Amino acid sequence: KGKGKGKAAKRRYGEELVGELLEVTYPEGTFRVRVVDYIRQRQWHIVDSAGLSTWEGESFTDELIISEMEDEGALVFLGRGAGAAAGAGR
Repeated sequence: KGKGKGKAAKRRYGEELVGELLEVTYPEGTFRVRVVDYIRQRQWHIVDSAGLSTWEGESFTDELIISEMEDEGALVFLGRGAGAAAGAGR
C-alpha cells in the first residue's frame, strides 16, 4: 500500500553538473557560483565564485551536496550560459 507514496525520491546529481552556474542561498546571503568539480566518493560538488560573486570582498570555494540544498530551496540552477554580471558583488 505504501509503495510510491509519500516523499519523492531525491534526485542524485553527479559529474554532469560540472560547468553549471548556480545561485546558492546561505545564511549570509545569496551568491552565484560555478560547479568546478565533483567528488564521487562523497557526492560533493565543488563550487567556485570567481568572477561571479564575492563574500567579504573575496571569491570563495565550497563543497555542496546539491540535492540537499535543492530540497531546502537554497539553490537555483541558472544553466551554463548565464552571465556573471547579474550576480557580481553579492
